[in-house]
Amino acid sequence: MKTNGIVFGKGFLGTRISKYFSLKSVGREHNPVNYPSLEKFLSSANPAFVINAVGATGRPNIDWCENHKSETLESNVLAAANLGYACLKLGIHFIHLGSGCIYQGNNQGKGFSEQDPPNFYGPQFYAITKILAEKALADTNALILRIRMPIDNSPNERNLIDKLLKYPKVICKPNSMTTVPDMLPILGRLIQNKVTGTYNFVNPGLISAADIMNMYNEIVDPRHQFNTMSLSELDSITLGKRSNCYLNTDKLANMEYHMPEIHDAVKGCLLKYKEYQKQITGGKK
Repeated sequence: MKTNGIVFGKGFLGTRISKYFSLKSVGREHNPVNYPSLEKFLSSANPAFVINAVGATGRPNIDWCENHKSETLESNVLAAANLGYACLKLGIHFIHLGSGCIYQGNNQGKGFSEQDPPNFYGPQFYAITKILAEKALADTNALILRIRMPIDNSPNERNLIDKLLKYPKVICKPNSMTTVPDMLPILGRLIQNKVTGTYNFVNPGLISAADIMNMYNEIVDPRHQFNTMSLSELDSITLGKRSNCYLNTDKLANMEYHMPEIHDAVKGCLLKYKEYQKQITGGKK
Protein backbone atom coordinates (compact mmCIF):
# COMPACT_ATOMS: atom_id res chain seq x y z
CA MET A 1 0.00 0.00 0.00
CA LYS A 2 1.18 3.50 -0.78
CA THR A 3 2.26 5.47 2.27
CA ASN A 4 1.22 8.94 1.10
CA GLY A 5 -1.95 8.83 3.15
CA ILE A 6 -2.93 10.64 6.33
CA VAL A 7 -4.57 9.27 9.47
CA PHE A 8 -6.70 11.71 11.44
CA GLY A 9 -6.75 10.76 15.10
CA LYS A 10 -3.99 9.67 17.46
CA GLY A 11 -6.02 7.41 19.68
CA PHE A 12 -5.86 3.62 19.94
CA LEU A 13 -6.83 2.70 16.38
CA GLY A 14 -5.38 5.81 14.76
CA THR A 15 -1.97 5.13 16.29
CA ARG A 16 -2.17 1.42 15.51
CA ILE A 17 -2.99 2.09 11.86
CA SER A 18 -0.43 4.84 11.34
CA LYS A 19 2.37 2.70 12.79
CA TYR A 20 1.37 -0.43 10.88
CA PHE A 21 1.38 1.35 7.52
CA SER A 22 4.01 4.01 8.36
CA LEU A 23 1.52 6.80 7.70
CA LYS A 24 1.52 10.40 8.81
CA SER A 25 -0.92 10.93 11.66
CA VAL A 26 -2.41 14.22 12.78
CA GLY A 27 -4.25 15.23 15.90
CA ARG A 28 -5.55 18.44 17.36
CA GLU A 29 -3.06 20.50 15.34
CA HIS A 30 -5.35 19.92 12.35
CA ASN A 31 -8.79 19.84 13.91
CA PRO A 32 -11.30 18.58 11.30
CA VAL A 33 -14.09 20.49 13.01
CA ASN A 34 -12.62 23.66 11.44
CA TYR A 35 -13.62 23.09 7.80
CA PRO A 36 -11.77 26.02 6.09
CA SER A 37 -8.52 25.10 7.85
CA LEU A 38 -9.07 21.41 7.10
CA GLU A 39 -9.61 21.95 3.39
CA LYS A 40 -6.56 24.18 3.17
CA PHE A 41 -4.41 21.56 4.89
CA LEU A 42 -5.62 18.68 2.71
CA SER A 43 -5.24 20.71 -0.47
CA SER A 44 -1.64 21.48 0.46
CA ALA A 45 -0.78 17.94 1.67
CA ASN A 46 -2.52 16.28 -1.30
CA PRO A 47 -2.67 12.76 0.19
CA ALA A 48 -3.79 9.76 -1.86
CA PHE A 49 -6.19 8.78 0.92
CA VAL A 50 -7.38 9.89 4.34
CA ILE A 51 -8.39 7.61 7.21
CA ASN A 52 -10.70 9.03 9.84
CA ALA A 53 -9.92 7.52 13.24
CA VAL A 54 -11.26 10.54 15.13
CA GLY A 55 -13.99 9.64 17.55
CA ALA A 56 -15.24 10.10 21.10
CA THR A 57 -15.78 6.82 22.91
CA GLY A 58 -15.35 8.25 26.38
CA ARG A 59 -13.32 7.32 29.43
CA PRO A 60 -13.61 5.03 31.20
CA ASN A 61 -16.41 3.98 28.80
CA ILE A 62 -19.10 5.31 26.48
CA ASP A 63 -21.28 6.46 29.37
CA TRP A 64 -19.05 9.57 29.21
CA CYS A 65 -20.80 10.43 25.95
CA GLU A 66 -24.17 10.64 27.71
CA ASN A 67 -22.95 13.64 29.74
CA HIS A 68 -20.72 15.20 27.05
CA LYS A 69 -23.03 15.35 24.07
CA SER A 70 -21.63 18.44 22.37
CA GLU A 71 -18.07 17.05 22.41
CA THR A 72 -19.32 13.68 21.18
CA LEU A 73 -21.27 15.28 18.32
CA GLU A 74 -18.24 17.30 17.24
CA SER A 75 -15.89 14.31 17.23
CA ASN A 76 -18.21 11.65 15.86
CA VAL A 77 -20.41 13.58 13.42
CA LEU A 78 -19.03 16.98 12.48
CA ALA A 79 -15.42 15.81 12.10
CA ALA A 80 -16.50 12.86 9.97
CA ALA A 81 -18.75 14.99 7.76
CA ASN A 82 -16.10 17.68 7.24
CA LEU A 83 -13.45 15.11 6.33
CA GLY A 84 -15.82 13.30 3.99
CA TYR A 85 -16.87 16.38 2.07
CA ALA A 86 -13.37 17.87 1.94
CA CYS A 87 -12.03 14.61 0.50
CA LEU A 88 -14.91 14.42 -2.00
CA LYS A 89 -14.21 17.96 -3.17
CA LEU A 90 -10.47 17.33 -3.51
CA GLY A 91 -10.75 13.87 -5.05
CA ILE A 92 -9.16 12.05 -2.10
CA HIS A 93 -10.13 8.48 -1.20
CA PHE A 94 -11.77 8.73 2.22
CA ILE A 95 -11.93 5.88 4.74
CA HIS A 96 -14.16 6.31 7.78
CA LEU A 97 -13.87 4.02 10.79
CA GLY A 98 -17.47 3.64 11.80
CA SER A 99 -19.12 1.40 14.36
CA GLY A 100 -21.21 -1.73 14.23
CA CYS A 101 -22.75 -0.72 17.55
CA ILE A 102 -25.72 0.74 15.70
CA TYR A 103 -27.72 -2.48 15.83
CA GLN A 104 -29.35 -4.55 18.53
CA GLY A 105 -30.13 -8.26 18.17
CA ASN A 106 -29.26 -10.95 15.62
CA ASN A 107 -31.83 -10.22 12.89
CA GLN A 108 -33.53 -13.62 13.24
CA GLY A 109 -30.20 -15.42 13.28
CA LYS A 110 -28.92 -14.17 9.94
CA GLY A 111 -27.12 -11.10 11.22
CA PHE A 112 -27.55 -7.51 10.09
CA SER A 113 -26.28 -6.77 6.61
CA GLU A 114 -25.03 -3.43 5.36
CA GLN A 115 -28.43 -2.85 3.77
CA ASP A 116 -30.37 -3.21 7.03
CA PRO A 117 -31.22 0.16 8.60
CA PRO A 118 -29.73 0.69 12.07
CA ASN A 119 -32.18 -0.15 14.87
CA PHE A 120 -30.27 1.19 17.90
CA TYR A 121 -31.13 4.88 17.61
CA GLY A 122 -32.06 6.18 21.04
CA PRO A 123 -30.94 4.00 23.95
CA GLN A 124 -27.35 5.27 23.75
CA PHE A 125 -26.01 8.65 22.61
CA TYR A 126 -22.78 7.24 21.19
CA ALA A 127 -24.78 5.02 18.83
CA ILE A 128 -26.87 8.00 17.73
CA THR A 129 -23.76 9.89 16.66
CA LYS A 130 -22.35 6.93 14.73
CA ILE A 131 -25.65 6.56 12.86
CA LEU A 132 -25.73 10.28 12.08
CA ALA A 133 -22.15 10.10 10.78
CA GLU A 134 -23.08 7.36 8.33
CA LYS A 135 -26.04 9.39 7.13
CA ALA A 136 -23.83 12.45 6.67
CA LEU A 137 -21.35 10.44 4.60
CA ALA A 138 -23.96 8.70 2.45
CA ASP A 139 -23.22 10.77 -0.66
CA THR A 140 -19.46 11.24 -0.28
CA ASN A 141 -18.24 8.07 -2.03
CA ALA A 142 -16.45 7.07 1.18
CA LEU A 143 -15.35 3.66 2.42
CA ILE A 144 -17.17 3.14 5.72
CA LEU A 145 -15.87 0.30 7.88
CA ARG A 146 -18.05 -0.74 10.82
CA ILE A 147 -15.79 -1.98 13.62
CA ARG A 148 -16.95 -3.54 16.89
CA MET A 149 -15.18 -3.97 20.22
CA PRO A 150 -11.63 -3.99 18.82
CA ILE A 151 -9.41 -6.74 20.23
CA ASP A 152 -5.64 -6.41 19.90
CA ASN A 153 -2.67 -8.68 20.57
CA SER A 154 -0.78 -6.34 22.93
CA PRO A 155 -1.76 -4.56 26.15
CA ASN A 156 -3.52 -1.22 25.75
CA GLU A 157 -6.20 0.41 27.89
CA ARG A 158 -8.47 0.58 24.81
CA ASN A 159 -7.94 -3.06 23.90
CA LEU A 160 -11.11 -5.01 24.77
CA ILE A 161 -9.01 -7.61 26.59
CA ASP A 162 -7.65 -4.96 28.96
CA LYS A 163 -11.09 -3.42 29.42
CA LEU A 164 -12.63 -6.75 30.39
CA LEU A 165 -9.82 -7.50 32.84
CA LYS A 166 -10.91 -4.47 34.89
CA TYR A 167 -14.48 -5.71 35.35
CA PRO A 168 -15.39 -8.15 38.14
CA LYS A 169 -18.43 -9.20 36.10
CA VAL A 170 -18.91 -9.64 32.33
CA ILE A 171 -21.82 -10.73 30.15
CA CYS A 172 -22.28 -14.00 28.28
CA LYS A 173 -24.11 -12.51 25.29
CA PRO A 174 -22.49 -13.48 21.94
CA ASN A 175 -21.44 -10.52 19.81
CA SER A 176 -19.70 -9.63 16.58
CA MET A 177 -16.21 -8.27 17.23
CA THR A 178 -13.10 -7.14 15.32
CA THR A 179 -9.55 -8.38 15.87
CA VAL A 180 -7.13 -5.60 14.97
CA PRO A 181 -4.21 -7.76 13.70
CA ASP A 182 -6.54 -9.39 11.17
CA MET A 183 -8.26 -6.14 10.25
CA LEU A 184 -5.11 -4.24 9.31
CA PRO A 185 -3.91 -6.19 6.24
CA ILE A 186 -7.44 -6.20 4.82
CA LEU A 187 -7.68 -2.46 5.41
CA GLY A 188 -4.53 -2.10 3.33
CA ARG A 189 -6.03 -4.12 0.48
CA LEU A 190 -9.27 -2.11 0.55
CA ILE A 191 -7.31 1.13 0.33
CA GLN A 192 -5.02 -0.21 -2.39
CA ASN A 193 -8.06 -1.22 -4.45
CA LYS A 194 -9.81 2.10 -3.75
CA VAL A 195 -12.92 0.33 -2.50
CA THR A 196 -15.90 2.46 -1.49
CA GLY A 197 -19.18 1.68 0.21
CA THR A 198 -20.16 0.38 3.64
CA TYR A 199 -18.83 -2.86 5.13
CA ASN A 200 -19.31 -4.73 8.38
CA PHE A 201 -15.63 -4.91 9.34
CA VAL A 202 -15.86 -7.72 11.88
CA ASN A 203 -14.68 -11.31 12.07
CA PRO A 204 -17.10 -14.07 11.10
CA GLY A 205 -18.86 -15.72 14.03
CA LEU A 206 -19.90 -14.62 17.49
CA ILE A 207 -18.13 -14.51 20.84
CA SER A 208 -18.99 -13.22 24.30
CA ALA A 209 -17.01 -11.28 26.86
CA ALA A 210 -17.17 -14.33 29.13
CA ASP A 211 -15.76 -16.49 26.32
CA ILE A 212 -12.82 -14.12 25.96
CA MET A 213 -12.08 -14.13 29.68
CA ASN A 214 -12.28 -17.93 29.80
CA MET A 215 -9.78 -18.07 26.94
CA TYR A 216 -7.62 -15.53 28.77
CA ASN A 217 -7.58 -17.84 31.80
CA GLU A 218 -6.58 -20.80 29.66
CA ILE A 219 -3.90 -19.04 27.62
CA VAL A 220 -2.55 -16.10 29.61
CA ASP A 221 -3.28 -16.21 33.33
CA PRO A 222 -5.35 -18.87 35.15
CA ARG A 223 -5.36 -16.71 38.28
CA HIS A 224 -7.69 -14.09 36.84
CA GLN A 225 -11.12 -14.28 38.42
CA PHE A 226 -14.43 -12.96 37.13
CA ASN A 227 -18.14 -13.61 37.37
CA THR A 228 -20.93 -13.26 34.83
CA MET A 229 -24.02 -11.08 34.86
CA SER A 230 -27.23 -10.70 32.90
CA LEU A 231 -28.00 -7.98 30.38
CA SER A 232 -30.62 -6.56 32.73
CA GLU A 233 -28.00 -6.27 35.47
CA LEU A 234 -25.65 -4.52 33.04
CA ASP A 235 -28.40 -2.10 31.99
CA SER A 236 -29.05 -1.25 35.64
CA ILE A 237 -25.50 0.05 36.17
CA THR A 238 -24.88 1.95 32.90
CA LEU A 239 -26.20 5.34 31.79
CA GLY A 240 -26.76 4.22 28.21
CA LYS A 241 -27.80 0.74 27.15
CA ARG A 242 -25.17 -1.37 25.41
CA SER A 243 -25.47 -2.70 21.89
CA ASN A 244 -25.33 -6.49 21.54
CA CYS A 245 -25.56 -7.60 17.95
CA TYR A 246 -24.61 -9.97 15.17
CA LEU A 247 -23.30 -8.43 11.94
CA ASN A 248 -23.38 -10.39 8.70
CA THR A 249 -19.98 -10.53 6.95
CA ASP A 250 -21.06 -11.98 3.59
CA LYS A 251 -20.49 -8.74 1.67
CA LEU A 252 -16.83 -8.59 2.69
CA ALA A 253 -16.28 -12.31 2.11
CA ASN A 254 -17.92 -12.23 -1.32
CA MET A 255 -15.24 -9.74 -2.39
CA GLU A 256 -12.54 -12.17 -1.19
CA TYR A 257 -11.66 -10.17 1.91
CA HIS A 258 -11.55 -12.83 4.61
CA MET A 259 -10.84 -12.48 8.32
CA PRO A 260 -10.47 -15.61 10.49
CA GLU A 261 -13.36 -16.92 12.58
CA ILE A 262 -13.58 -14.90 15.79
CA HIS A 263 -12.62 -17.66 18.26
CA ASP A 264 -9.52 -18.55 16.24
CA ALA A 265 -8.66 -14.86 15.88
CA VAL A 266 -9.04 -14.16 19.61
CA LYS A 267 -6.85 -17.17 20.41
CA GLY A 268 -4.16 -15.75 18.13
CA CYS A 269 -4.40 -12.38 19.86
CA LEU A 270 -4.16 -13.94 23.32
CA LEU A 271 -1.13 -16.05 22.44
CA LYS A 272 0.70 -12.93 21.30
CA TYR A 273 -0.68 -10.97 24.26
CA LYS A 274 0.89 -13.55 26.58
CA GLU A 275 4.28 -12.95 24.97
CA TYR A 276 3.96 -9.21 25.59
CA GLN A 277 2.95 -9.86 29.19
CA LYS A 278 6.08 -11.94 29.72
CA GLN A 279 8.21 -9.13 28.35
CA ILE A 280 6.54 -6.62 30.68
CA THR A 281 6.77 -8.81 33.79
CA GLY A 282 10.13 -10.39 33.01
CA GLY A 283 8.59 -13.82 32.58
CA LYS A 284 7.04 -13.88 36.07
CA LYS A 285 3.46 -14.09 34.83
